[in-house]
Amino acid sequence: MSQFNPPSPPAAGPPVVGPGYLPTDGYQRPPLSVAAVVGFVSSLLFCIPVVAPLVGIISGLVGVFTTAGGKRRGQWMAIAAIPIALLVGAGQGAVGYLGVRMFVQSFQAERRYVRPLFESGGDTAAKVANLYPHTSRRFQQRISQEQLAAWVEQVRAKHGTLQSARPTEQPLTSDAQGRMVISIAGSFSKGSAPYSIALLPQLHIVIDDITVDGQSPLSSP
Repeated sequence: MSQFNPPSPPAAGPPVVGPGYLPTDGYQRPPLSVAAVVGFVSSLLFCIPVVAPLVGIISGLVGVFTTAGGKRRGQWMAIAAIPIALLVGAGQGAVGYLGVRMFVQSFQAERRYVRPLFESGGDTAAKVANLYPHTSRRFQQRISQEQLAAWVEQVRAKHGTLQSARPTEQPLTSDAQGRMVISIAGSFSKGSAPYSIALLPQLHIVIDDITVDGQSPLSSP
């Protein structure tokens, strides 16, 4: 009879590395990509306009290259930083555009509708009719066009006609009701008197109150 010889065991090879397993013999994790981290964090900083999205995009692109091939960790942060920074930059641009637009419209409302009320020339009723559609519902519920015209005549009788007007040192502020307030230094024919306009920041600027030397048509008897 022939003698049976069992097969010899296979020679030991390198350790098998599978998902979730890391070799323990001489293995070192690659370092984290600084560019990827900087890009991801910068892309989330909505409060820093222009600079933060720009840093996020540039650092994100650098991070994509430095993490290629597993040389460094954090590739997901580098990739995510680029679209996030683009979205944040677009949002910042939209907010900035709306802010500038509201600022311009506020002073346009003062020049087009309020200032002519106190200047000489023209019919007071016609000037009030031009202003009235741009006032708030609260304003219209509390005072009619006729009452507003009578108040304008009282202002003219006390201060005279408006000769010139210029913004104060802090021309645009906000009050306790969340309204934007334009403050103007007015020069009337009988002396100087400040006046202000309270505006509601909506899609279109809405005039909520007018005050001349502390007197408002809404508080007039």
